[in-house]
Amino acid sequence: MNKIFFSIIIFLFGIINLNAQAGKYAGSKKALVGKIYDRDMPGLKQWEALGGSVINELNEPELFLVDIFRRGSTRLIVFTIQEDTAVQEYKIIDVVEVKSVLTTQEIKTGICRLSKKDNSFVVALVKPRNIQYNKAIKAWRLNRDKRRVEIVSAPTVDCLQEAFDE
Repeated sequence: MNKIFFSIIIFLFGIINLNAQAGKYAGSKKALVGKIYDRDMPGLKQWEALGGSVINELNEPELFLVDIFRRGSTRLIVFTIQEDTAVQEYKIIDVVEVKSVLTTQEIKTGICRLSKKDNSFVVALVKPRNIQYNKAIKAWRLNRDKRRVEIVSAPTVDCLQEAFDE
């Protein structure tokens, strides 16, 4: 009886640990998770900044941000939080490393929809076309409560094409 109980406790602890894992999709940049910075993100001097977005309302007490970096065909999606908007201090809460991104593909932030509903916490890899919404190839969502990235089913995600000409 004790062996069964002990086995169940270990199994449950493993599941809890797995679900709370930071940097699950960070690849070689997992060490960035938890870093605090004030201006320049640490460990990204060799990376080109492609842009970013504030992904929640500006009037909230915390700001969630996402930034995209490029080095070769690899992209980094870096999620940060400014816990106190009165202090210029940011914390990296999760990272996604996307390898082998084609030159015809882009990472979209702040303008994606999940099941046809706007969701600024969704980030997606898309192949831009001259249509209003581009379907995602891969997609992720920042769970702001858990402060962790989760994979989202790509067919449920599309992103606005900003330079769409009707």
